[in-house]
Amino acid sequence: MVGIATKRFQSHIAAGKLQVTLGSVTDLPYADRSMDGIFHVNCYYFWDDMNQACAELHRVLSPGGVMVSTLKKKRLELLIDRGYNRYAHKLNPDEYMAVLEQTGFTGVTLEHFGKGQTTFEAIFAYKEAGGSRSAVIK
Repeated sequence: MVGIATKRFQSHIAAGKLQVTLGSVTDLPYADRSMDGIFHVNCYYFWDDMNQACAELHRVLSPGGVMVSTLKKKRLELLIDRGYNRYAHKLNPDEYMAVLEQTGFTGVTLEHFGKGQTTFEAIFAYKEAGGSRSAVIK
């Protein structure tokens, strides 16, 4: 995946607008408050330690920054109904949103986008501009 992303976005990488790094969401290789925005798709439910992962996202996000996670809620419900959730943890976005709030994110919301067959949801979570409240809830 790193190779594909590096090849696809080589002009952005060369311009210093993008960095592609292999790592773990529970131990991100970035400095505190080093990112203005974080975006991830269809992955939070595979994290073994969601509390630590969310704390790490909060740690690297700059004050005033935003984290966005997109998903297809109807597809998740279908996977649960068919028993595919044995490989995933906390498929329900409400559980993820609760952990985001517990680890210091504010303004956590779920918004719906699209029309007809092409719909998806996005979770928005913010880091307060005034300071850091990152916490790992065990």
